[in-house]
Amino acid sequence: MIELEGWEGECPNHPGRMAIGCHRCLPADYDRKKHRLELIAWARSLVGKTKFYHAGRDPNTGLDCSGLMVCGGWHMGWDIPAWKNYSRGIADAEMRKALETYFVPIETSAVLPGDILWIKVKRAAMHLALVTEQSGIIHVRWKSTVIEHGLDYRWHKRIAQAYRYRDLM
Repeated sequence: MIELEGWEGECPNHPGRMAIGCHRCLPADYDRKKHRLELIAWARSLVGKTKFYHAGRDPNTGLDCSGLMVCGGWHMGWDIPAWKNYSRGIADAEMRKALETYFVPIETSAVLPGDILWIKVKRAAMHLALVTEQSGIIHVRWKSTVIEHGLDYRWHKRIAQAYRYRDLM
C-alpha cells in the first residue's frame, strides 16, 4: 500500500479501487457540478486526436500537459494566463510557483473529478494530469497525443501535489 500524506490509498468502500477520484465515494455534499463534467468531456474529446507540442496552447496544433490545463480553463471561460515560457526540464520550484499562481493546492485526499495532479517524472515533479470521474486521468503523453487511462498504483506513487482550478473552489 502506498502511503501519501493525507491519502489512505485504496478506497475503504470499494476494495481494489483507488481512493483519489473514486466516483462511487464522492462526498455526500458534492454537487455533480456541470462544469467539472464539462471540463472532463472537453479533455476527453481530445484523446487520440490532439498531438503533443511543447508549450502548445491550441488543441488544433498541439498541447503539452500544462497546455491541456490552460486550454481546459479557457474552454470553460475561466481567466487563466497562457503560461508558456518554460523549458521542458522545468525545475520543481519554478513549476510549483506557476501552479500556485494559477491553481489552488489541495490535499490529495480531497481530489475530485476535474482536479489536477502534479506528477513526478524521473524523480522530478514536472507533469500534469486531469482527474476523471472514473478514477482515471487525462494527460498529454510526450511525443504522442492526449491519452486517458486508469490511475493505478504506478501513477499514484508519483503524485507530488494536487491542485484545483480556482473557478472550481
